[in-house]
Amino acid sequence: VIRNPYGTVLAYGIRTADATFGAFDQIELGRVRMAIQAQADAIGERYIFGKINNTTISSWQGDLRGMLTRFYASGTLSGAPAAPSFSVDVGPSVNTPTSIAAGHLKAHLAVRLTESAEFVDIYVVKVPITEAV
Repeated sequence: VIRNPYGTVLAYGIRTADATFGAFDQIELGRVRMAIQAQADAIGERYIFGKINNTTISSWQGDLRGMLTRFYASGTLSGAPAAPSFSVDVGPSVNTPTSIAAGHLKAHLAVRLTESAEFVDIYVVKVPITEAV
């Protein structure tokens, strides 16, 4: 969208055709998803060549939750308290005996990203001098 607010022509808007989130999603949400993925990958690197057992899986889940809690604290994830804004699933439906036997440690992250204000509407109403505001 091209706008001309206050006499300055600007490319205006925050929508993109990011296939990750669906057509015409907000531009910064793709960047937040990439940041979460990069940080999760860095956490995952610490677990490569480690033993896959309940202690390791629990620790990995805790590290991933801690990372997402920091995103929540920064305001990029929506929800109150933090838990409804994201989930980290490392349970038996994700880490199956087959995947563990193949040496794969897995996690499924679900996040509720905070949307940005794309438009601001302001309504000014005239009230007669004889009425309360």
